[in-house]
Amino acid sequence: MTTPTIQQVEKLLPSLIPGFRISSMRRQPRPKSGDIRPDFLLKGYLKGRPVTFAVEVKSVGEPRYVRQAMNELQAFKRENRDVYPLLIVPYMSPNAQLLAKAEGIGFLDLAGNAWLDLEQAYVERIGRHPERVPARPIRRVFAPVSSRVIRALLESPKQTWTLSTLAAEATVGLPLASRVVRRLAEDRWISLKRVGRRAEINITTPGELLEAWASEYSFLTTNSVSRLYSFESDPGRLMKQIASVANRERKKYAFTLAAGATLIAPAARISDVALYIEGDLEAWKSLLDLRPAETGGNVLIAEPFDAGVFYRIQTPADQFWVVGNVQLYLDLVSWKGRGEEQAEALRRQKLGY
Repeated sequence: MTTPTIQQVEKLLPSLIPGFRISSMRRQPRPKSGDIRPDFLLKGYLKGRPVTFAVEVKSVGEPRYVRQAMNELQAFKRENRDVYPLLIVPYMSPNAQLLAKAEGIGFLDLAGNAWLDLEQAYVERIGRHPERVPARPIRRVFAPVSSRVIRALLESPKQTWTLSTLAAEATVGLPLASRVVRRLAEDRWISLKRVGRRAEINITTPGELLEAWASEYSFLTTNSVSRLYSFESDPGRLMKQIASVANRERKKYAFTLAAGATLIAPAARISDVALYIEGDLEAWKSLLDLRPAETGGNVLIAEPFDAGVFYRIQTPADQFWVVGNVQLYLDLVSWKGRGEEQAEALRRQKLGY
């Protein structure tokens, strides 16, 4: 079984609740720091009265995942009392069902289990089992290699692709590209138009797709990051030193975070230098005379989660290598505080969506 999609939710709810009519289903924007929002707000009418569901979608319905989702839904309901919290998963385990019912959280799964206690209707279908319960969360479209497809789409949001050209651009196999495209189409992030024997692929909501990726990404935890110390305290001179060594040794690198942002969409001064590297970390440390620093370091070296971080790297003023704008946005927006401000400046100035 797979993670429930928008289309499946739209089909399931009217079949579960006789007379329920959906009027709109809107994906929520990425929450700001300290803010809590569900994945979707689904609005409709039941017996002539408006109903709004706050929908949270999870890839696993085991108790520990359900507790997290319920906490988020309950926090949102405290601020929005007119919504009904609804959790949707591939399969809701019996223990998780009891937990949700005790907290008054409606749920439904793709196996056919459902419980909703609305003012206008009561629904309970329990005891159905899936053909196969996933042993672990299903990998998302934002997994390392899969995300290369998304990266290509977001870097060229106005381009029309075929499956073969998109797979070649993203350097992935056709089967994987097909699965990612199918999932993106189900979630309505892209459109598929049949032209002769081929399908034309266009991204329809690049901003929403970027925000969805950003909500699951963290520069510090997605990559393997080492905090180091350089005796060169001036960030500008340090960046020149790194570029000089990399050119001399023919090593691949790309600046990111504030070091990258100051070259692409300047919004603030920098105090430390962050970069992605290709190759052995110890070799880089030796060449640059970098020392370990648990605190107070002025260099962040990231061994990337996937080679895709080097896609569309750029050389502003033909001086330094900087990650592509999509990667730079992801890194900055996950860097709380000043990084989020720089991310929004980059989005306005360079991405445009």
